[in-house]
Amino acid sequence: MNTFKQFINEKSIKKMTAAEAYLYARDKIKGQWPEGESIIAKDFYYAYWYAKVVIKGQWAKGEPVIAKDPLYAYLYARNVIKGQFSKGEPVIAKDPEYAYQYARQIIRGRFPLGESIIATSPYYAYHYALGVIKGRFPKAEEAILNSQYKQDYIDKVLKVYGVKLTNDIVDTSVLLGNII
Repeated sequence: MNTFKQFINEKSIKKMTAAEAYLYARDKIKGQWPEGESIIAKDFYYAYWYAKVVIKGQWAKGEPVIAKDPLYAYLYARNVIKGQFSKGEPVIAKDPEYAYQYARQIIRGRFPLGESIIATSPYYAYHYALGVIKGRFPKAEEAILNSQYKQDYIDKVLKVYGVKLTNDIVDTSVLLGNII
């Protein structure tokens, strides 16, 4: 009786999609499959899942493509490396949600590279100030103070962390009338 593996040859491997190569490694071989890795390494989705499910650890060959997608770069840092993923930081820093989550869950501190994009989202900027910075986030105050998070920012960030609401502590880019 012929097995599926007997039908896989060099020619058929080259015709496989990343999905087919990943599924073959996961379901048929049930382990790492070096012959199919160059195909899997072309697709961030399957490269991430190959590292997480098949290799169960860091996979250098897949990192360049994983580093092209903010979600999968963040997930790779969180679920595979379980730490910072420097190759993925530039793309993570382009998405407010994943930049915030990366700062909060991976770095567990400020993520300067992502602060400009976090500042564009009142929701993530407010939560970044509250849970990561644990204080003022001047770069984002205009966005926060012109949003539904204004009062929470005043009550749970500025007042809690001892910011005195006076003219001399407010950046010129933020109108004091928005704070008081």
